[in-house]
Amino acid sequence: MSTPLPFQVSPAAGDHILASLNPEPRSEFEPGLFPCLGYEQHSDEGECEEWYDGEHFEVGYHRAESWGPGKVRVTLAGRDFWIAPGVLEGLRGKTLVVKPFEVGFGKNAGATRDLLVAA
Repeated sequence: MSTPLPFQVSPAAGDHILASLNPEPRSEFEPGLFPCLGYEQHSDEGECEEWYDGEHFEVGYHRAESWGPGKVRVTLAGRDFWIAPGVLEGLRGKTLVVKPFEVGFGKNAGATRDLLVAA
């Protein structure tokens, strides 16, 4: 059974979350929502192509027991996800939205990517 959400999910964020799901996950893996404090993407040659330094959220897959002690099952955009209790509390009163951020770096300067963030 899902825990009621203490935060809101914008329609665009719901679409973003659903688009992030793996269409054929391994049967032992379950989706969860987790915070990221930034990311880098590198070319095959090792050059940084994208860089973002800020909190955003992503969907990932792990075995249910790997989501940590006290994990909570929530429903986002009609699908069940695991989320850590501290993350759930940190989102209290906020809204998950999708915002474009400039992430391009080096030869990709100016490139943008839509990221899931709390507002």
